[in-house]
Amino acid sequence: MKSNQESLDLLYKLKKEIEKSSNISLIKQINEMIKKVYNKQYTVSFVGHFSAGKSTLINNVIGQNILPSSPVPTTSNTAQLIASNQNSISVNLNDNQYTVVQEQEDVKKLNTEDREVESIEIEFTSDKFNKGFTFQDTPGVDSMSDNHRESAFQYLLTSNYVFYTVDYNHVQSDMNFNFIKSLNKLDIPVILVVNQIDKHDDEEISFEIYKNRVNKALKDWNLNVEEVFYVSKFETKYNEKEKFNHFIHELDKNRIEHQHFIERVTNYIKNDQLEYIKNNMEDILSEIDSTEETFDEDYKAYKEKYTVQNEHSLIQNKDEFRQNLKDTRKEILDNAYLMPYEMRETIRKYLETTAKEYKVKGLFNKEKKKEAIQNEKLDLVKEQLDLKIHDEITKVWIKSLENLNKYINDSNLFEKIINQKYTISKEALAEHVQEQPNITNDYVLIYTKGITDIITRQIRNETNSIIEEIVQNSEVKVNSYENTDQLSLYEEYIEYNELLTSLVTNNFQHYYIHLDESIDKLIDRTYVKIEDLNINNNEAKVKKTSENIIEHKESNMALLKEKVQTLSDLPIYQSEVTNIKNQIERMDENITKIAVFGTFSAGKSSLINAILKRPILLSSPNPTTASITEISYGNTQEVLFKTYDQLLEEINHITEFANQSYESIESFIKDKNIKSHPSLSSNHLAFFEAIETNFYEYVEALNNNKPVQFELEELEKLTANDTHAAFVHKIHLRLEEDWLKDKVIIDSPGLNSNNQRHTRETEQIIASSDLIIYVSYYNHAFTDKDGEFLSYMRDMNNLQQSQGLKFVINAIDLAESEEDKEAVISYVESSLDALNIKPECYPVSSKNAIKEYDEYFTKFMNALDHFVKVESKQVLQSQVESRINQLENELEQMVTTYRQDKDQFEKRKDTLLKYKNQTNFNNQIVVKSHHQLDKEIDDQLYYLKDRLMIQLNDIVKKHFNTSTVTNDFKTSLQTSTKQYIDDINQKLSLESSLIAERLKNFYNKTFDELLTPTIVELNEASILISKFKHDFENKVSVHAISIHLNDLADKTVRTISKKDLLKTSKAKEIQKGILNDTMELIDSPIVTFDDEIKQNLNGYDEQAEQYIEEYNIETNKLIDSYLSININNDLIERIEKILKEI
Repeated sequence: MKSNQESLDLLYKLKKEIEKSSNISLIKQINEMIKKVYNKQYTVSFVGHFSAGKSTLINNVIGQNILPSSPVPTTSNTAQLIASNQNSISVNLNDNQYTVVQEQEDVKKLNTEDREVESIEIEFTSDKFNKGFTFQDTPGVDSMSDNHRESAFQYLLTSNYVFYTVDYNHVQSDMNFNFIKSLNKLDIPVILVVNQIDKHDDEEISFEIYKNRVNKALKDWNLNVEEVFYVSKFETKYNEKEKFNHFIHELDKNRIEHQHFIERVTNYIKNDQLEYIKNNMEDILSEIDSTEETFDEDYKAYKEKYTVQNEHSLIQNKDEFRQNLKDTRKEILDNAYLMPYEMRETIRKYLETTAKEYKVKGLFNKEKKKEAIQNEKLDLVKEQLDLKIHDEITKVWIKSLENLNKYINDSNLFEKIINQKYTISKEALAEHVQEQPNITNDYVLIYTKGITDIITRQIRNETNSIIEEIVQNSEVKVNSYENTDQLSLYEEYIEYNELLTSLVTNNFQHYYIHLDESIDKLIDRTYVKIEDLNINNNEAKVKKTSENIIEHKESNMALLKEKVQTLSDLPIYQSEVTNIKNQIERMDENITKIAVFGTFSAGKSSLINAILKRPILLSSPNPTTASITEISYGNTQEVLFKTYDQLLEEINHITEFANQSYESIESFIKDKNIKSHPSLSSNHLAFFEAIETNFYEYVEALNNNKPVQFELEELEKLTANDTHAAFVHKIHLRLEEDWLKDKVIIDSPGLNSNNQRHTRETEQIIASSDLIIYVSYYNHAFTDKDGEFLSYMRDMNNLQQSQGLKFVINAIDLAESEEDKEAVISYVESSLDALNIKPECYPVSSKNAIKEYDEYFTKFMNALDHFVKVESKQVLQSQVESRINQLENELEQMVTTYRQDKDQFEKRKDTLLKYKNQTNFNNQIVVKSHHQLDKEIDDQLYYLKDRLMIQLNDIVKKHFNTSTVTNDFKTSLQTSTKQYIDDINQKLSLESSLIAERLKNFYNKTFDELLTPTIVELNEASILISKFKHDFENKVSVHAISIHLNDLADKTVRTISKKDLLKTSKAKEIQKGILNDTMELIDSPIVTFDDEIKQNLNGYDEQAEQYIEEYNIETNKLIDSYLSININNDLIERIEKILKEI
């Protein structure tokens, strides 16, 4: 049997496959199926004509009066009543939006007003039904609206059972029986409910005869109905209400339909899509006058004609032909990758022989020897570079000219084309050298760039003549121009055929698809506030703040919203208006993520307590047990315990000090000797004691890996009592504090907590946070650890351009004088300035602030509020303003053009058609993005080893020096080696994450820049497409570069003696040896890192191609919407009126 996750995966993959076509109604149906499986719902649907009493029947079954009932059709949209542990009401609107309302009266109002509502979801608490049991009330099957009928069918497919409800007097209706027959075809179990049985009169007909007639009709129609119930809301003789209720309760208790449901809906999806594809393919075959059997030959013949026609057209216009060849040449030269790492290294070795400081061995003929070595290295450079030129340029250029050979009659020219050869001379390579004292990485890059430019210029000059010869000697014998509009139909047929094959072979199931955790993302829906629906027109929408600047920004935002609301009345540009609305909605819903960092015991927790004005957080005094605490708005508390493997990893990380590791926690507990090892600290021993004391109490939680709810009173035990805190991974507090409603605060582990997992999690938190608060402690206000990690944060902060950074000096109350306090503040600011970090710096006392805010803490809190309410939204608000202004300008231009020259609109229509008939965004954008990032990856890794050589040298000296020499030298050396490994692995981890993030941002930026010209061009043509938010995701998890303790211990470290370390000259040799060993051990992990990064590059390409497709789809949608509007005087007057209002 498939698990829920497997079912979700299958449905989501099906959905992504269907999305490649335009089967919109099926996609909607799949979204409902996904939602049902995601929420683990068991659904019973009530269907029938509007007067059958479905809503009343549901109200009676659940024992609550939730659904409106009326003699008129009140249920114009599907309503779902879901048994839950909370009461909430969601309204699903058109265009994949939804809102939340507070009162059931709003539901009734929406339901009776027949607004643009697709369905309503009402979660209700119940002691009768289990969580997830869902009653679905559908529009009447006899509704006059096609949309309602389609909506009813869309939701019916999610049913485990359908209760087809008819009133007593309308059982035997063709409409009823035909509908039940359609449900039978879908293999949905059906129950027939005859309602209003109180209307039965035994004097007219006996109840037995009435039932027999119903059963006979079902048999005559060959309908499969599992049960028939006769019910009424009134107490009456033949009422089977209790039996009916019992049946439903039994369904709830025995939910065994999951596998059958998944098989049923997946079969339905596949069959519906196959039918859709085949119908479209048949239409295309008819239009191109082909058949399934002859399509391949017809397409081949058509494509040959099409290619020839294009070539004829191009060749006959010599200027265009010449430019086309030059453009092809330019593209080849631009994309040629002549200087990969290996080529640069060969060039470096040659350049080193030209440096002033280059020396050759021996006493005689040094210049001749040097010259011979130079020539040898130069020959190798020329040989390898000529090969690169051939592979990257010459071969590609010749291949691009192959198709033109059939138009060239000059055999000499033909030979000339295929025998082209381009090389670089040794003289050019040598002349470009500028003598250097020694050869640096920067000079190698400068030199190779210069050589690339020389090669490009040389080939451009040498190919000009052959281009001109081709242009002058290419000849078309016959003019043949036929209608080529059918190419898109042929290509569309091929695409449909590929979709059909993928579906029939289940190939789509093998694709890797990232399954988002959020249901909103899975089904592509967005949240919209109820106020924007204007249900209560008299509601005042006034919001005041204490800060003038915030008030100004919010009033400006309110003005923008009013403008957008006014623009909603436009009969044109509705797609752009909707996009702007969605952007505003995202801004309104934005939760600011605030991460608090600092060295261990810097006072992070006490600062958060002061912010919240309550002593909620306590700290563990042991860095090995520190956990992540996330605080948001709410009233439930959860703890996530470490997994068994995580805890075992932490134990082995510590026992490396004693050169010991364990395969299980149980075997560790049995080892009574480990605690006596001299290299273990008191913190380690406290951690071990906690494991021994409470492991068996928590072993089930360690294997469960699910959040567990707890009471707030237990927080101290879970965070400050090491015997319990040792098992905690993450705490999620939800507090009913108004200040938290638009914020999440994360209290992270200390940076020097000596835990690799903490470091990795810290990196992830930094990358995903909106605001970082870095906390230092007054008595050690700026340490080396602070400087090291702040440098990393600075670089990461530069990548996250909208991210804020604030520096807090905590415990300022410890200052004995104003002068001391100012000295510490000045020191911190100058230290930050030296790192080129310019955050706002706040001296505070959280100890005093938790009692009462002083001016310092008030200033800090005002800064936090300002960031959340203003700074964090400025980028989005600017984008909204820009888009509204662009739309206003476009409307004004439209009015002006219409008043001055109406004929311009016909020209505009021609322009739009031109853009509609072309691919505006092409995959060359992806190709160029790929090549640029590929080069950037090589450059980043090229410099990495040089950078590490310098940085790791200081770390080696720090750990291997005379202080290592103690009486117990063996233990001391073990400890130093372990600490050295921990330090360099943290350094490597930070470098790895920074490079990975930098490269992802580089790709995003490059892709964005390459899109810009097309976006601008379309905007100038009045096609108001805007850039999407590009979220490139890593295809594989990039492992941080790291080395293992045992690998290093087997090298130079193994030979170190106490006596050698005491000698300065020997100590330097040892340090150099350890550094070389480290650099050698890093080589292999760097190669692995490079491979994983390049796997992600391919993943970015796939995502970019999807974005390109979405841009083209959105562009065509916009064009279609513009072309569908008739520009006339009435429309222009409406636009003028709206422009005056805004």
